[in-house]
Amino acid sequence: MASDSKQSEQQELGREAQLGLIYAKALLGVTEPIGASEAVVEELKSVAQDVLPKIPALRAALTSPRVPQAEKEKLLDKAFGGRMTPQLLTFLKVVARHGRLAYVADIARAAVKLLDKLRNRLEVVVRTASPLSAAELESLRVKLSERLKADVRLVIEERPELIG
Repeated sequence: MASDSKQSEQQELGREAQLGLIYAKALLGVTEPIGASEAVVEELKSVAQDVLPKIPALRAALTSPRVPQAEKEKLLDKAFGGRMTPQLLTFLKVVARHGRLAYVADIARAAVKLLDKLRNRLEVVVRTASPLSAAELESLRVKLSERLKADVRLVIEERPELIG
């Protein structure tokens, strides 16, 4: 029964999301016991959202099947050595060895979701017609946290076309 729900969950995900989930579980499996998950996931998000998109030559080299594995590891050391946690650097090298560096963004998304689940955090999207004050946002966050029995992170979307 449990395997059926796990299997249907996997079928709903695309290939990229499945790979992301597999690698994210492995990453958290290493970082949770040493208390480094928060820092490592933040760094991974930064690599996926800030570094690789802004340095296309690095992304191309790291994801190219023509670049030898040893060269990719040297590139990772040169680009990130001493600038990120050793656990993440080692993880990226493992991902590179398996030819999966093209999926770093998928891994980062999955890692954030898994870590949020582990920490009992929920992301709640709030759409408003006009901006809410800091006090209103905090009040809303507290009420939702109490109601949902979770640490709520608000994502605010202002949509003037909404009728308030």
